[in-house]
Amino acid sequence: IKNTSSVIGKPFYISDGNPVNSFLFFKPLVEGLGYSFPSIHLPLSLVYYIAYMIELLDRIVGKYIYSFTPFLTRAEVLKTGVTHYFSIQASAKHLGYQPETKDFKNVVDWFKNRGHGKKKQSMTFRSTILVVAMVIAIWCVLLSLLPVIF
Repeated sequence: IKNTSSVIGKPFYISDGNPVNSFLFFKPLVEGLGYSFPSIHLPLSLVYYIAYMIELLDRIVGKYIYSFTPFLTRAEVLKTGVTHYFSIQASAKHLGYQPETKDFKNVVDWFKNRGHGKKKQSMTFRSTILVVAMVIAIWCVLLSLLPVIF
């Protein structure tokens, strides 16, 4: 930095200089941990409306019956549905910044080393017996609801 007085107090964006969609940004991490990335594409306006209805439900139900934290809000929809772009020209000019291309490999490895990621699911004998017992119980309840014919 040659002239520090020209950069003091100014904001500088540090990125790779490419537009970033917040939702797609996490795709390499999600897939790297063994999960499938959502493939259903919904219009932003539809998801925004659903989030609005969830917030409205929280206001009505939360005021009189039970208060809950909405799992989807309009702010979250807007954060994930927008592509962000920040110019790095000032960073390059005043700070000599040059972006480096990185991938999520180190991040994926960090999460995996801490036990995160999709686990291979195998049903044990005990869980198989439990599932069969639940199916039989539900089947018995459904059969008991049928009318009796003599």
